[in-house]
Amino acid sequence: MLYVLKKIQNKTLGQKPGFYFIAKKKTFKKAVDRNKAKRIARHALKEALKNSPIPTASLFFNLERDIIQESFQVIVNKFKEDLK
Repeated sequence: MLYVLKKIQNKTLGQKPGFYFIAKKKTFKKAVDRNKAKRIARHALKEALKNSPIPTASLFFNLERDIIQESFQVIVNKFKEDLK
């Protein structure tokens, strides 16, 4: 499992959706690993959103340890699947 996805609907119509990445200290002991996981996830999400519509809700991604070891293309494909 690369991440746990939580979707929160925006209350007001003018509010833009947000993408939030959570890397818990319990999961990633070192700050270097937490930052690396968030960098990988942000970059993969940008790639996944290039040719797809942007969701209307805010999405929270609780990152898991496996995201650091997984290949980049697998992560991008997982984001594409979940954003449909």
